[in-house]
Amino acid sequence: MPLDAAALARALELSGEPSVRTMLCQKELAQFSDRAAGDVVVACTQEARLFGDIAEEGGKTQAIRFVNIRETGGWSADAKRATPKIAALLAQGPDYVADTEATERLLMEVVKAGAAIRIPLGQDALWKTAGGAAESSPRRAAATTA
Repeated sequence: MPLDAAALARALELSGEPSVRTMLCQKELAQFSDRAAGDVVVACTQEARLFGDIAEEGGKTQAIRFVNIRETGGWSADAKRATPKIAALLAQGPDYVADTEATERLLMEVVKAGAAIRIPLGQDALWKTAGGAAESSPRRAAATTA
């Protein structure tokens, strides 16, 4: 996907051209590590955990936002004309990036409370409601007594 740094700078009213990379999470990862300082916007949500870890290790980044421009902005035959849409996506703010570790911790608390069962599947897991858990949950009890 072609990115026009000068056009993005004009559209976003930046004082200089943004650093544009095409293989940031692969061959250009060292450049991210060296340059990530202050407030950073990364136009990739797929590798958010990797970029977050690298930014944290570097200790120079104050805030990091992730925006998915590939699937929502310019991954099509019209990619060369997508700069205005990409600029709008970058300006609107970060995309939601799931914190899978926090979700897993919360689910484990539910398992410990006996309300769910975790069935390991390699690195993944299947989560099922424990038998009778719905009737004994505090939310369910509150809903049936109201």
